[in-house]
Amino acid sequence: MANITNTTQNTVPGTQLNKTFFDRQLLEGARTRLVHAQYGQKRHIPPHNGKRVTFFRMTPFDAVTTPLSEGVIPTGQTIKQTKFTAMVKPYGRHVEITDELDWYHLNIDHQRIARELRDQAMLSVDTIARDPLHTGLNVQYVDADGSPTNRAA
Repeated sequence: MANITNTTQNTVPGTQLNKTFFDRQLLEGARTRLVHAQYGQKRHIPPHNGKRVTFFRMTPFDAVTTPLSEGVIPTGQTIKQTKFTAMVKPYGRHVEITDELDWYHLNIDHQRIARELRDQAMLSVDTIARDPLHTGLNVQYVDADGSPTNRAA
């Protein structure tokens, strides 16, 4: 069997008859499932109403472990609530593209860039929502001898 060699030669010097084909569809990168932001409360703040929103959470009642007695009115409970205040903070980034890059670049796709910025925004929102959830909710204290200690230690 003979070896076949394909050769290409430009007949006009200085021309770019042989161009490289660029596949404009990139492989989709693995995207993390963003889960933390689903646990936050979202509120629309109308224009000209400030940068803060206040949430209230009812404090749960303790379990009732004493049975009622005939003819005795049980002690009343006090309603308690906790107040949380959140402040609106702007976040954002952009991609710098010059007019020449936009005009001459062979492989620029604004929709792809917009998707990347969208994914960055989603990851940012999820990270900002995650950080308060992970601060001190579950803490285990173990001393060298196995006895519990405090947060400061």
